[in-house]
Amino acid sequence: MQKNTQESSDHPAQPTKVLFYCLYNPNAGDHHYTMNAAERDYLVKAGWKDEGIGWYSADDTGVPLYRQYNPNAKAGSYNCTTNKAENDYLVPAGWKGEGIGWYGLASI
Repeated sequence: MQKNTQESSDHPAQPTKVLFYCLYNPNAGDHHYTMNAAERDYLVKAGWKDEGIGWYSADDTGVPLYRQYNPNAKAGSYNCTTNKAENDYLVPAGWKGEGIGWYGLASI
């Protein structure tokens, strides 16, 4: 996990939150979200457009968001959910479970 301690006019410093990168695939019309800079860099080299930091996620004390990948989809191949039952339904149906992708902020 990478924590952002840098400040800019677009994104004020958020030292207790994890930064999230947004990418766009202009060929498929898909968006992809990751907190992994190496994954971001790999996708950019493969032709994805880096849209910068999209938001800041909670650390591991927040609400878990489960990420699944559908290897059979041509577009819209990722699903993210806070619902563990949804995750547990999709994985045996052919989606590849990637575990907890990130943590969301709890409701205020």
